[in-house]
Amino acid sequence: MAGFTALILAGSRSPKGDGLNNGQLKALLPVYGMPMIDRVIATVAASKHVNNIVVCGPPHLGNWPGVTFFPTGTSPANSILQFLESRIDTNPVLITTADHPLLTTEMVDYFCAQAAGSRTDLAVGMVDNALVRRTYAASRTAYKFRGGEWKSCNLFAAMTPAVANVVHFWQFVEKNRKKPWRVVRAFGLATLLGVLLRRWNLHEALMHAGTRLGITAAPVIMPWPEAAIDVDSLGDKALAESILSARPQLA
Repeated sequence: MAGFTALILAGSRSPKGDGLNNGQLKALLPVYGMPMIDRVIATVAASKHVNNIVVCGPPHLGNWPGVTFFPTGTSPANSILQFLESRIDTNPVLITTADHPLLTTEMVDYFCAQAAGSRTDLAVGMVDNALVRRTYAASRTAYKFRGGEWKSCNLFAAMTPAVANVVHFWQFVEKNRKKPWRVVRAFGLATLLGVLLRRWNLHEALMHAGTRLGITAAPVIMPWPEAAIDVDSLGDKALAESILSARPQLA
């Protein structure tokens, strides 16, 4: 299989009252002495599975050798869909975000290898939330399924063009978030109840949801709790800097 094209989402965002808005793009926020996006690009570029890197954001973010820019859309879903539909190559796409300074090349290599071996259209990086809480004594927002709680890693692999079906549905949800009955009707009451009532474990839930959307989907279970920690608040920033201070630093 061809190497991955990495798409790093680094668009602007509206103020959220989390203390991170300081008049600049969030991707440029320094975490432990380095803008977050610089860390993510260096991490992804070192992966043996990544051939190309694309930053979805404004060109004034920076200039990195071998990195190209793609304009942001009206939302993350719109940005991803426009990128997927604009491509002429057949590489699978690794999707991550610029606010993930704890991402390591080891994590990227592991995720890409597992995604390539999953034989699914979509692979989703997840971490057991119990592992995150044990390691950092922090309560993180998590998705609840039968048998446990799981935290997203902001790591996704679009292995085939069929993943566009998911993004189209994501856009539909964004447009109809104030009209939930339309979402229920489109996604199917039985599928939604299966998730909400925790009828399925994580693997089963992704399988059922994927089937409803016309794709195959599976999780990639990441063994690192740091994979689930992005920077969405000042508390996250402090935690990330504490973790980074104990690591060998990027050259």
